[in-house]
Amino acid sequence: VDLAIGDYVFEFESTVISYKPELIRKVYDTCVNGFDIVSASPKTPKHIQANCFYYLYNKISNTPYKLRTDAFRILSRRAINRVDSMSNSLVYRKSAYQNCGLKSDVILFDNFKDIPHANNEVRSMQYETAINALILYTDIAYRFSMSFAVIMVLCTIIAAIYIFYIYFSGNSIKGWTTTMLLLSFGLFAIISILTILIKYTSLILKIVFHKQKYIVESIEKLN
Repeated sequence: VDLAIGDYVFEFESTVISYKPELIRKVYDTCVNGFDIVSASPKTPKHIQANCFYYLYNKISNTPYKLRTDAFRILSRRAINRVDSMSNSLVYRKSAYQNCGLKSDVILFDNFKDIPHANNEVRSMQYETAINALILYTDIAYRFSMSFAVIMVLCTIIAAIYIFYIYFSGNSIKGWTTTMLLLSFGLFAIISILTILIKYTSLILKIVFHKQKYIVESIEKLN
C-alpha cells in the first residue's frame, strides 16, 4: 500500500481465490460509483475465532460500519491518504478504514473454496493483532474495569452490612469488624484507582495515537 501509486488499490487477504474472478471487477465498479472503501465478504464465514472477534468488536465499538471477514477490498487514493493522516501507525488497518469517515460498502459472495487455516505463527500474530485492536479502537479495558468496580461496590456494601450485623449481634471477635471494614474498603479503593488509571491511560493513548481531532466525509462547495 505504501508503494502503490494508483488511484485505487486492492488489498487481498489471501492468495487462495475463494470467489469468482468477476467479483473483482464488481467491487471496483462499486468503488468508482461513490464509495471509497468496498470489501468483498463471504456470506457464511467459517472461522469461529474470527466470528467471535468481529462480534465482540462490533458490539463495543462506535464505528458506523460493522467489520466482518473479508476476502479482499479496494481503497480509493483519498481513503489511503485519509487513514495515513489520522494515525501515527496502523495497528489494525480494517478498523482504521472503517473509522476514517468515508463511505464504505460490502459485497457478499458465496464461497466455493475454503481458505486453509493459518499456521501457528500467523495465528499467533492474528491473536495479537485482535487484542491490540480491541485495546486501541474500543474502550473494552475501561468497560471491564468499570464493571468490576461496580461489582466491588456492591460487594463492599454487602460486606459492610454483614459486618455491622455481626458487630451489633455481639458475635464478633475482637478486632474482626475493623479488619474486615479496612479490607473491604481497601479493595474497593484499589479497584477504583485502577479504573481511573485505565481511563487516564486510554486518554493519553488516544491523544498520542490519533493525529486528527475530527473527520470529514466530504466538502461541498456552494456557489
